[in-house]
Amino acid sequence: MWVLLLRLMFILIQAVFLAGVAPILSRPFVRTGKTKSETLKQVNDPLRVAVVLPFYREQLPSIMRTAKSIAGQNYPPELITVYILVERMDDVTKSGVPILESFLSFGGFNVRTIYTNSSHLGKPDALNQALPYITEDVVMIFDADDIVPMDYISLAVEKINRGAGAVTTKVYRIGESIHSKFLALDTFIWYDIYLPVYTAIIGYAPMSGEGLTVRRDVLEKIGGFPGSLTEDAYLTIELAKNGERMEYLDSVYIVEHAPATFKALINQRMRWFKGYYECLRGLWKSRKALGYKKLMGIGLTYMGPVISMATTASYTLLFLYLGGILVGSSSLVGTIENSITGLIYYIAMFMFLGGNLFFTLVIAYHFSDTVFESYTPYIYIAFAYWYIIGLVAFFSIFSPRRWYKTERDGNERVPQDFIS
Repeated sequence: MWVLLLRLMFILIQAVFLAGVAPILSRPFVRTGKTKSETLKQVNDPLRVAVVLPFYREQLPSIMRTAKSIAGQNYPPELITVYILVERMDDVTKSGVPILESFLSFGGFNVRTIYTNSSHLGKPDALNQALPYITEDVVMIFDADDIVPMDYISLAVEKINRGAGAVTTKVYRIGESIHSKFLALDTFIWYDIYLPVYTAIIGYAPMSGEGLTVRRDVLEKIGGFPGSLTEDAYLTIELAKNGERMEYLDSVYIVEHAPATFKALINQRMRWFKGYYECLRGLWKSRKALGYKKLMGIGLTYMGPVISMATTASYTLLFLYLGGILVGSSSLVGTIENSITGLIYYIAMFMFLGGNLFFTLVIAYHFSDTVFESYTPYIYIAFAYWYIIGLVAFFSIFSPRRWYKTERDGNERVPQDFIS
């Protein structure tokens, strides 16, 4: 009985892992880089843009880093209104608001500060409290510490002008600590390998909140930002349900500081995974509106936490087997050997050895001669980090539904290579 259950579990684990690795095989065939529309320097139909800054307990250096990126945009400032969202009890952010208002007003921007009421949902609730005051055609969101390329607003608006309901882009989370290197690898792999494949083949993928651009009429249609722990990722589901197109702006990227500590990274991942589980539940509830073909395709793009758990489970089986050999536990070794036999054995060898090696080499090759090259040595020890992340994905199933603010070190230096 145990042998049969272990065999079935192993087959399921490897099926999930293979599904997760599959986009890497498709990556060479997906066209990337600037498209014709993205190289345009002038926007054919300039739209009024609401740049929304939902700040919470942010220090002035972090706030001003984002403000300088906005001030450096090549989009007409008279068409931009900056909405600063601050919780009424947030004295930390309040202290920097007058300086921020003066700086942006001096640059020719319309500026409006909105004081919101606190909520356990955090960011999505603050955004929805601000929506009634926003009259611009396009809503664009940035966080504190975001470093944004000067043509970002122009390029995103161009996508909107061409019929997109929402636009997302790459967000590289960079830092100098060891855990930041692994997180940076995660973001490189997601935005440069997986996301282009998903958007090219499926048409939809979870969006990121930094630089998220949405038509205001779309937000009105879906009733505002979803009340999810990952409102940006959940928004993709609402777009698909309502037949609105999502666009991926892959020719530029936004740089954001990584979480300041490993604990802050774990809290961030806990919230992300919990939010993705909400997305999977939301997908299932929307199956009739989406249709099963779209449901299955979009569902694959939200399988990150499940794939993480499958990876950790695979490593755990391997560690148990090797540990059983070392301590002489014949019963444990025998159970695993009896369950992983025949074809299952060859699949196991491929995934444990060839699969992981292939995955590593493909990533190293893809990042060679790019700004990511200095991070590639960390790939060879990333399995330890991914093992922990798989555990976080598992425990997040049982964690309380809580919005964690990501603590970042606003004074940390961003490598010059990543400032586009």
